[in-house]
Amino acid sequence: MGLSATPSNPGYWDIHISEPATVDLDDGSAPWNANPPNVVNMYPFANGTYNITAVATSDGATDSLLFKVGGTGGPTITGLNPTSAPYGSADLQVHVLGTNFVVGSQIWWCPTTSSADTVPTIYRSATDLEFTVKPSAIPVTGRPIGVYVSNPDGAQSAVQGFVFTGMASGATAGTPGTWTPAGSKIPVNANSLDSTKVTPTPSTAWTTGQHMVFGDGSHGYWQGFYFTTGDAP
Repeated sequence: MGLSATPSNPGYWDIHISEPATVDLDDGSAPWNANPPNVVNMYPFANGTYNITAVATSDGATDSLLFKVGGTGGPTITGLNPTSAPYGSADLQVHVLGTNFVVGSQIWWCPTTSSADTVPTIYRSATDLEFTVKPSAIPVTGRPIGVYVSNPDGAQSAVQGFVFTGMASGATAGTPGTWTPAGSKIPVNANSLDSTKVTPTPSTAWTTGQHMVFGDGSHGYWQGFYFTTGDAP
């Protein structure tokens, strides 16, 4: 039985299991039967200590996960400096500012909404950690990238968002359509795009054949509520 938690969007966590199980999130809600890979996506755990348990449906095997989000004694993040960078710009050093950092504190970087990677971390002080951001390696999606800190004792901070700028903010329907402003970065594809970051013209559902060409060469269109893949039917 495998059980894990990873940060996703800023302030949220994904809970993962390796096989069907009954899961208790230790948040006051009733346990329920869940199937892998994800129990819940983007669960908003507040600061505190959680003892999540899972009992396998097949053989009753039990796994538990004890993790701490922020709180007294654990690492907390009060801000990032800088807080943003243009897509595709040169590498830059980012300071994670907060409290209760120690030698061995580890910065985690969340390049997608379902993954987290450790990054080389420089300990400056109990209130300052540093790492390198590579904007040229970040897919153009409009979504903030989550950053959090873990200490050697397992305590973890809440997630802060690092923002990338310079993505196209407008999409005008056509065959193909036009991204605006001119010279801005084109979103990588419709599936990964945060649709709230791009204003479609018109704002009603696009008509047959209209589409945008995304950064990876795929097509997508505005269906009236969000961008989806393909050409408008």
